[in-house]
Amino acid sequence: INEQLIVQSAEEAKINVNPKQVQAAFDEIKSQNKFDDARLSQELRKQGYTVSGYREDVRRQLLRLTAVNQLVRPRVSVTDEDIRARYDEMNRRSSSVSKVQLQHILLALPERPSEAQLKAAKARATEIVGLANSGTPFAELAKRFSDDAGTKGSGGDLGWIDRGSLATEWEAIVFAMEKGEVRGPVNGPQGLYVFRVADVAKSEAKTFDEVKEQLRGELFRREMDRQTRMWLEELRKKAHLDIKL
Repeated sequence: INEQLIVQSAEEAKINVNPKQVQAAFDEIKSQNKFDDARLSQELRKQGYTVSGYREDVRRQLLRLTAVNQLVRPRVSVTDEDIRARYDEMNRRSSSVSKVQLQHILLALPERPSEAQLKAAKARATEIVGLANSGTPFAELAKRFSDDAGTKGSGGDLGWIDRGSLATEWEAIVFAMEKGEVRGPVNGPQGLYVFRVADVAKSEAKTFDEVKEQLRGELFRREMDRQTRMWLEELRKKAHLDIKL
């Protein structure tokens, strides 16, 4: 639904993607995979695609990206005051956490969970946090409760996570946690999560000038994500009103 709403908004705003942009994207895909035209066509057929159909998918993807960039980006503003506030927040302690050793438990939910499903998942997450804080090994809890087949066997271990490599809403939570701390439930794309920081690595805080542009980028991405969600919600409401009329 979001995809279609973005495409419709792009068409209404007369935003276009020209054939040269699509061809450039195609050439990049071939280059990355070291495919010629024949090999690309062969691989696409294996996945049930035609070249023309895949080209149209690429065009629509570029159109969505261009639409978000042109229609949402003007809403985003990051000031030097915002950056300074973020820097001060990061450096309230004498040293800064540069990476964390992270474990997680996923409680999977459908894209649009019912109130009962969400309530049950939140209750289970609260139960897991309580068990962890009472001394039950987190790895044992992950093997018992997690719906992430890729990590439950290893106790929910995600390894060492560098600052800047997580989704911004998760990073704000995880990098504020102390060693051994467990938090949850945390909303995510696949359901609710419970996190445990097994260990932390700290580095001496850099000066404001050294990290200013990095923080600007971080805040920009965070605000871009927020404004995009708000914009999509506006499009959904508008589409709903149009249907009612």
